[in-house]
Amino acid sequence: MKTLLPSTSALAAIILGLCATSLFAQRPNITPPALGDALKLKGGKALILQPVQMKKDQTLLVTHTAFTAPPQRTGSQYGVMLVVYSTDPATHGQVLYQDFYVPAAGAGGGPHVKVFNGYTPAATQQGIIAILIGLLVPAVQGDAVPAALPAADSISAELHDPTVGIGMLLPAVQKVREAAAR
Repeated sequence: MKTLLPSTSALAAIILGLCATSLFAQRPNITPPALGDALKLKGGKALILQPVQMKKDQTLLVTHTAFTAPPQRTGSQYGVMLVVYSTDPATHGQVLYQDFYVPAAGAGGGPHVKVFNGYTPAATQQGIIAILIGLLVPAVQGDAVPAALPAADSISAELHDPTVGIGMLLPAVQKVREAAAR
């Protein structure tokens, strides 16, 4: 009598490999725009958070809640990217952190929440500006194109300090370009 265990294990390994490949396909390697270009995005394509000075043990936590289905365009997928830039004079505009995700689509699934991995500076003190950018990423090779963040989505940013225990909410700002350019 033959046993099906080896072939079942092989089938499971193939299925697991295919799932892992599709998961990696959802996280494309995207080069974030330069700070000056990100600050110039208009039409709701970016949400600019107030520049702050972070201490070594503080963590920036950004949450995006998608209440609507992401915009669809043939040959592209919609995603949201968080980029943290340096505002310190020596490293001004340098990308300190970036994360990208694709909001889940599906009717009746309720809101889809993404808490970006927290950014904690390595230096004793770090000036930062965080920008959330909506993107359309082509299915084939090509550059991502900025897209409007849906107006119904909810976005929050908190600067968490473990020594204080209470987080400080960071507001989105409209006139931050001049401050970040300095």
